[in-house]
Amino acid sequence: MVTIVVNGVVGTGKTNLVSNIERVLRSLDINIRVVRQDISRNFYFKKFLSDPYDSLNTFKMQKEFFDLFMRDLNASLVFNPDILLFDTFPPLTGLAYSKVQLENGFLSERLYNKLVDSFYPKAFDLVKAKIGKIDLLISLVLDAPDKEVLLRNLEEYKIYSGDDGNYLKVLARNIDEVFNHFSSAFGRVIKFRSFLSNTDSSNLLVYSKILSEISKLLKIERNKDEKPGTKSNSKKL
Repeated sequence: MVTIVVNGVVGTGKTNLVSNIERVLRSLDINIRVVRQDISRNFYFKKFLSDPYDSLNTFKMQKEFFDLFMRDLNASLVFNPDILLFDTFPPLTGLAYSKVQLENGFLSERLYNKLVDSFYPKAFDLVKAKIGKIDLLISLVLDAPDKEVLLRNLEEYKIYSGDDGNYLKVLARNIDEVFNHFSSAFGRVIKFRSFLSNTDSSNLLVYSKILSEISKLLKIERNKDEKPGTKSNSKKL
């Protein structure tokens, strides 16, 4: 099984990228499962929007995101997929969110330390025990994002002060720092500028690069599984 994480905050085109990768791979009859984060399923997130300064609720929200993630991960593994694609990766992004929430007063220092020192390290180890090392990290860098899109999302989540999108910039930096710190957990890392600041032609180059990387990983995985003298009938990328 090939495991891929797409990393990026709101406004970088992450969800669009994941959907297109999934569509292309399914068209090639490749067994792919996508683990997505549907924030509407998190009861505590709804409470967070109405009162972001309720520290205990913010703490519960973080844990609930991971619990939902694990539920979806376990459900996906049942299908024994060729590719497991993560639209988000709470075991690590949660660390970045926690730091920003602490700095904004949404999370107390005591609960922040509980998440960072105990909960997330154990959560990360739990996921690693299930799927091993992540084969590929695709990181969308917040370079020159579409300001209107960013602000619209930020207003929806009510998690920023002012009108310059600074919250998101700080969050993006923290996410990059967290993923860099855990770089040994990833086999290969490729970075691109956010899709919203790119032209259609440059986006095509991004897809070409990504599909090439996935093709290599699938070939390696199939070579591991195939017995001497047998051939795979799966379509190639």
